[in-house]
Amino acid sequence: MTQAMGSDGKLLKNPIAAIYTPFSFILVYEVYLLIYYLPKSITTYINKQYEIITLIVIRRIFKDLSSLELSSNWFEIKDDLQFTYDIVASILLFYLLYLFASQSRDVFNSKIEAQIPSKVVNFIRYKKTIATVLVPLLLGLALYNLIGWTIGTFIPSSGFAVSFKNINNIFFDEFFTILIITDVLLLLLSFFYTDKFHKVIRNSGFIISTI
Repeated sequence: MTQAMGSDGKLLKNPIAAIYTPFSFILVYEVYLLIYYLPKSITTYINKQYEIITLIVIRRIFKDLSSLELSSNWFEIKDDLQFTYDIVASILLFYLLYLFASQSRDVFNSKIEAQIPSKVVNFIRYKKTIATVLVPLLLGLALYNLIGWTIGTFIPSSGFAVSFKNINNIFFDEFFTILIITDVLLLLLSFFYTDKFHKVIRNSGFIISTI
């Protein structure tokens, strides 16, 4: 927002770019859902991560629209190329989310009758503890970034204006760093409850996908 409201003022020049703002509120809700589902299902937790990434890309499309140039030199213009990349990326991510959700639903239905082992119950308890810690941590991070963004918007000479040059630097850089640390912690905790190699590799893959 700082970049858009700064010297260029693109959010004020192009009303389409203002759609960027409602997607930010949707993203905040998705972050809440991610923490909510962490103790319930790792699969849904990972799914929510990809939903957030998809929404970030879709949100950026509306920002790209404000600087779009309709010309015969489409593939020679940087902003037009960025718009093309974001469109392709959002479609690909949406398709991957569809496949992931379909397969995880089939696995859930096949295991719904199975009784939860006691060691899994203990693992869920640890996940609830992690989710409880994440709530104030992410709220504090969001508040810090909001205050920093406000200062950077009204006082461009402050150091916050430079760090918030890219809108996705606000909150989400630190947010995904915290998610990576959380995934690593979950991987370490899983060693106490399973020694099956394929599950260890799967949990490691979750960390790589987050990165």
